[in-house]
Amino acid sequence: MAVLTRTAAKTRARVLLNEPTARYYSEASLNAWCDDAVRDISLKTFCNQVRATAINTTSGVYSYSFPTTCSGSAINVIGIKTITNSANISLNYVTPDLMGKASENQTELCWTDWGRFIILSPIPLTAWNLTFWCWIEASQSAAGTLTIPSPYHHLVPLYIAYKGFESKQNQVATQFFSEYTQELDRIYKLIHTKDSPHLNFIKPGMVAQTVNT
Repeated sequence: MAVLTRTAAKTRARVLLNEPTARYYSEASLNAWCDDAVRDISLKTFCNQVRATAINTTSGVYSYSFPTTCSGSAINVIGIKTITNSANISLNYVTPDLMGKASENQTELCWTDWGRFIILSPIPLTAWNLTFWCWIEASQSAAGTLTIPSPYHHLVPLYIAYKGFESKQNQVATQFFSEYTQELDRIYKLIHTKDSPHLNFIKPGMVAQTVNT
């Protein structure tokens, strides 16, 4: 899959819109729709994945905000996939109702998330170095290469065309939106089912329940 810049994505979108040069659709509008597309794709496919800046826990503190930085850059976290300690070993995830009673061995640190906070159990009594593996929101506020992984770049012109036709020809817009959402669904099922929040926490002997994401 070819890597697209914002300019290339807009050029492809203008072909779909049958408007090679700006007349009805301004460059500012296409830029805004490109940003909307990048955000929408990242939110629906979990394709932007990072290891956020590690933190050190504080003795007696069990609640920590979602990460806000990665390699010095600000990030907006969609969710947490897992948390690893300084030995790069994943902590066990538990549901909120199991906090404080999740393990017979209560020296084993567990985690859950609630209200965009990470909750640790048992309450740390020493400093733990923890790394958060996160899905983050993408944005495209400037020119340059699209800020989502390249296998998703071809979706951006479809989204821009959908938004363009939405204000002009609703039936055509519906067709483009259908093509866009079908491709999103296909990618999600083939590539990112394993990344559905908390689906990986079903253990042998437990009854799996359907999780809507």
